[in-house]
Amino acid sequence: MKKIITFLSIAFYAVTVHGQSAGDYRSIKTGNWTDVTVWQRYNGTKWVAAAVYPTSADGIITIQDITTVTINASLTIDQTIVDAGGQLNLVANYTVSLNNTTGDDLIVNGLFSWAAGTIDGAGAIGVNGTLNWTGGNLKVSLTSQGTVTMYNVYLYPTSVFINNGTANSYTDANMIVFAGGKFTNNHIFNAYGNGVFYNSTGGGIFTNSATGIFNVQCTEYITNNITFNNKGVMNFMMGSFYNYSGTFTNTKTMNFSGGGYQNRGAASIEKGSKITGNGYITLNALTMSFNIAVSLPAGITINIYGGSNLAGTGSVTLNGILNWDYGSISVPFTIGAQGSAYIYNYSGYLYNTLTNNGTINWNGYDLRMYDGAVINNNTFNINCNDNLIQYNTTHPGSFTNNLSGTVIKNLVGLTTVSIPFASKGTITGMGDFAFGTNLTNTGTFDPGAGDSTAILTTGTNYTNKTLSIRITGANPGLDFDRLLVNGNATLGGSTLKVTSSGNVPAGAYVILNCTGTRSGTFGTTNLPAGYTVTYKTNQVVLNVPAPFTAQAVNEADDITAKSLNNNLLSVSPNPASQSLNISFQSKSKSASLKIFDENGKSLLQKTVTPSISNNINISKLTPGSYVVQLNDGERTSSARFIKQ
Repeated sequence: MKKIITFLSIAFYAVTVHGQSAGDYRSIKTGNWTDVTVWQRYNGTKWVAAAVYPTSADGIITIQDITTVTINASLTIDQTIVDAGGQLNLVANYTVSLNNTTGDDLIVNGLFSWAAGTIDGAGAIGVNGTLNWTGGNLKVSLTSQGTVTMYNVYLYPTSVFINNGTANSYTDANMIVFAGGKFTNNHIFNAYGNGVFYNSTGGGIFTNSATGIFNVQCTEYITNNITFNNKGVMNFMMGSFYNYSGTFTNTKTMNFSGGGYQNRGAASIEKGSKITGNGYITLNALTMSFNIAVSLPAGITINIYGGSNLAGTGSVTLNGILNWDYGSISVPFTIGAQGSAYIYNYSGYLYNTLTNNGTINWNGYDLRMYDGAVINNNTFNINCNDNLIQYNTTHPGSFTNNLSGTVIKNLVGLTTVSIPFASKGTITGMGDFAFGTNLTNTGTFDPGAGDSTAILTTGTNYTNKTLSIRITGANPGLDFDRLLVNGNATLGGSTLKVTSSGNVPAGAYVILNCTGTRSGTFGTTNLPAGYTVTYKTNQVVLNVPAPFTAQAVNEADDITAKSLNNNLLSVSPNPASQSLNISFQSKSKSASLKIFDENGKSLLQKTVTPSISNNINISKLTPGSYVVQLNDGERTSSARFIKQ
C-alpha cells in the first residue's frame, strides 16, 4: 500500500507524519536488512513479527531510534525513513533501487553511513540528519538540509546533488568523481582536504549558488577538473583552489583571507564579480579572462607563470603585487598607487596597456611588445641589462614616461630600446641607454638617481628640456654627474640645473659629452654662486671657481678680509684635532687672531706674538671647516683649516 509523505514545506524535508497502515515495516533491533527478526510488520491492527524483509512492494519502512540496519543485499525500496537516532548502512557493493511513485523517497532524519554500492532508480533521497558518504555511486537526486561528509563518491548523469545544509570534505584523494552529474551548493561547503573534483567520463558541473558559501581550507590545494561556477561566495582561507584542467567562472565574490586561486585551465571573471581580502591569484597556463573592470585591493598578489595569458574584455587595476615571470598580458592592466610589479618575463608579450601609478621593477629578460604600451606615471626601475623590443614593425608597441614619471636605470650596462619612447618626465640612474632614434625627450635627464652621482649614456640625436647635474667632488661618476650622448646633442634653449655640496675643487668638469656635435646652448642655467658654463664642439663644461677662503667677517669689528696672504700666516697641523700652531711675520709687536666658522660667526679671539709659534687650543670646536684671521694693524691675513 502506498501513501503520500507530508512535508512542512517544499524546501525542507520534515519528519514525516503518518499513521500505521497495513503493510508498513519498522525496525526493532540492530541487524542486517534481510534478517526478518530485525523487522515488525503492521497487519492493520497491531505490529507483529515480520515473515519476510521489506521491499518496495510494502508500505512505509521506518528505521527507528537506537536501531541500525545494514543493507546486505541488492534491494528495491521506497518510502523508507531513517528516524532521528536511527542509522542505515550501505557499506558493501550492493545496489539499492528507489522506485518512483508519488511521495516515494529515502528520507534520512538520523544517520546514513554510505561507503560502497550504488543507489539508482527514479526516486530521490532527502537528508535532514547526517550523511557520511565515503564511497559509492549516486544515480538519483539527493537534497540535503543536514550535514554531509563526502569523499571518493560518484555522481552520474541522472544524479543531482543539492546541498542546503553543510557539506564537508576531508580527503586528499577524490572529493567527488563527476561522471556526468551535477552538484549545487546553496549553503556551506567546507573543503578541508587536498582533494580533487575529478572529471570522469561525462564530466560534471559544480555550482556555488547565490546563497552558497564555498570555503577553501586545505593545507596545499584543491584540484578542479570539471565545470565550476561561483555565483555566491568563495572564501580562500588556506591552501589554494587549483583549476587544473576544468573551467572556472566567477560572477560574484572571491574573498581571500590567506589562501589563493591557481589557474591552469580556462577561467573567466564576469559581470558581478568582486575580489577582496589578502591572498594570491596565480596563472600557471592557458588563459584567465577578466571580462569586467576589476579593482584588486593591496592584499592581492597576481602571479603570471607558465606561459599563461591574462586577457579579457574588461580591465584590471591592482593595488597589490604583480609578479610577471612567464606569460602575456592582453587586458588593460593598471598598477595602482599602492601597487608594485616585478617583471622577470623570459617568454611572453604585452598585448595591451600597462599603466603604472605605483612602482615597476623590471628585473630581467626582454620586455616584448605586441601592440602593447607602457604608460609610466610614477617609478619604473630598470634592474637589468635587457631590451625593450617589438614583435615586428607591424606590431611595435610604445613606452610613455609622463611628467610625473621617473625611469631609473639602476645597473651599469646597456638597455636597448627598439620601440618609440616618449619622455616628459625624468630619466635617471647609471649605465647606457641605446635609444637609437626612438627617443622623443621633452623631460629631464638626471644622471645618478636620488642623491647619488653617476655617468648616464643616452642614444642618438639627443634633445633635452632639462639636464640635472650634481657635483660633490672631482671624480666623474663618483663625485659628479655626466651625460654621454652617442650622437649629436641639441640643447636648443633648454635648462641646466646644477646642485653642489661639500668642498668641490676648482676646475673644469665635463658634464655633457657627445660623439657627434653639440649645437645650441642652455637657455636657462641654475648654477651655484660663481659657477659658469663653457660650450665646446662636443662638450658642455662646468667651471668651478677656487674655494671660498677669506670671506669670513666679524661684523662687530667691521673688518673685511679682502685678500689672502699666506706668506705672512702659517697654520699647522692641518687638519688638526686638539691644537693649532700659528706663526706669522709682522713689524708689530702683537696681532689680533680670530677664528670664524663657515657662516662668519666669530668663535675665538686672542692676542698673539709674531716670530714665534703660538699654540691655540681648538679641542672644543666641532669637526668641520674654519677660517683663522690675523690683523696686525696694517693688514689682514686669513687661512682655512680643518678640525677633525
